[in-house]
Amino acid sequence: CREIGLEGSTAEVPDAAADLVLGSSRGVALPPSTGRATATGGAALWFGTLVFGGSTVALLSVLARHPHRATFASLAALLSVAFVVSLIPGGVQLRSASLVADGRPLPKMTAGQAVLIGAASLAVSPLLAFLLHIPVAATAIVSVQMVIAIPLAAKQGALLAQHRFRTLGINLVIEGATRFLIGAVAGLTLGVTGLAAGLCAGTFITLIVLPYRRSDVSVQDRPRTSIVDTSLSLALLGLYVQLDILVAPSVVARSS
Repeated sequence: CREIGLEGSTAEVPDAAADLVLGSSRGVALPPSTGRATATGGAALWFGTLVFGGSTVALLSVLARHPHRATFASLAALLSVAFVVSLIPGGVQLRSASLVADGRPLPKMTAGQAVLIGAASLAVSPLLAFLLHIPVAATAIVSVQMVIAIPLAAKQGALLAQHRFRTLGINLVIEGATRFLIGAVAGLTLGVTGLAAGLCAGTFITLIVLPYRRSDVSVQDRPRTSIVDTSLSLALLGLYVQLDILVAPSVVARSS
């Protein structure tokens, strides 16, 4: 054992641990296992992101087999709405990562907030359905899905803060796979509303299976940007990217 001074006191620790502490303080590289774990986690996160993003492309490829052109246009428009809606919790994910990294608890959505978000989502659903020529039930399901997506985004942000990239990557694979499998089956058999229910079910399953454990980090205070501004910026960016697909059902309906 070796004695190490810690804030005015001394403590006896094993030689191996002492070498690690003293070596890291002198700028010596940490053991190769740490680098390998980070590289493996980064690869898993990259693969998970690829699977999650590719699930939408795969869904479109499968749903393109639908015999009715107008229905397929509505299915594609619904996927675009789901994409825009999914970007809104992105601000929550970034804020959650910031809070957990500063040693604060995982942010949780209260029952009142869930009711408010659900009510607002239901209120705008008829307007979205009218503008996009999509069933009201489908837009309502996709909009209310934020009540599930926000807690999921908070947990995923916490994983980023804890550098648990491998767990987050696996979770993204699960989300992409469930969205594709359930969404494809429900979309082909039940149409636009079935696709909306399938996407919502995939998000719910992903939330249930995602583990979370709080890490011991000293609490730090620092200024933070507005979570509303971040979420709206991401949503507007997604709306701009998907605008052509969103207007497709109206064009198809007029040409029919």
